[in-house]
Amino acid sequence: MRIKLVCCILIIFALAACSSLRKPPQPQAKSNADNIWLIANQQELSGRKEIALSNYRLALNHFRGFAGIEGEMFALSGIARINFDAGNIAEYDSIRQSMIWIIEKIDPKQRYIFTLLDLHVLMKQADYAGIAALAKDDKALAPSARLQTLSYRLQADARLRKANPNDARELAKLAKKTGRRLAKSNPILAHDTARAHYALAYYHYSIKAFATAGKHIAKSLELDYLYEDFQSLGYAHWLAAKIAFAQNRSADAISLLMKARRIFTAFGDPAMLMIVEADLKLIEKGDKQ
Repeated sequence: MRIKLVCCILIIFALAACSSLRKPPQPQAKSNADNIWLIANQQELSGRKEIALSNYRLALNHFRGFAGIEGEMFALSGIARINFDAGNIAEYDSIRQSMIWIIEKIDPKQRYIFTLLDLHVLMKQADYAGIAALAKDDKALAPSARLQTLSYRLQADARLRKANPNDARELAKLAKKTGRRLAKSNPILAHDTARAHYALAYYHYSIKAFATAGKHIAKSLELDYLYEDFQSLGYAHWLAAKIAFAQNRSADAISLLMKARRIFTAFGDPAMLMIVEADLKLIEKGDKQ
């Protein structure tokens, strides 16, 4: 009798334990794939492109294993960016076509990832008119995607001298909102927030609001450094130098440009190195930029 009672109690405990098991927020396979992608993205941003490419491909295989289409698109986008930046245009075009096929045949909702890739390429090509035409604000987008889109748009419009102050206000509001969530989010949102502050800094620099530009570029510098987006850190040092020189702080401008030069040298960016050298010569002559 006692044995039967013990067995019944054990069965009750077992059933209670089973009934209390919580439903996982997502499959472990997706968590694993997401983590590999995050590692690859961080490696890309910090300049470790070769190992990032390997991990993007690993993440791609994981996402395909359970038909994680959004993750597959993000992994393909990372592979495409690295190939484009390295000048492997044939491979970039092939991946881009794969992404188009996925959008058309499987999941049209993932088009925004393809658009972000195109915006990256247009920015690298300095095609600001192309960016202005493509970067349309969509409040239905996730915060990260919307931050990126508005950042590209504001920076391009500022370059074209036709930026809309309403766009700047909207981006500033979004950046402030995401800035409060950084401690609770993954690093991707921090990178996107840093880029938003960079775009805002460039916009305010373009309209000669140098004090406000300085505040935004300081935030961009802080986030780029803390979250190891080192190539963006080079651009932030460069823009901070432009702002400093506009405020008659030539010594600070030279120091910032020297730091930018070191980063662009490490990343092998000859185009930005030429710009930095030209800016240094302008400062030496005492000319306003």
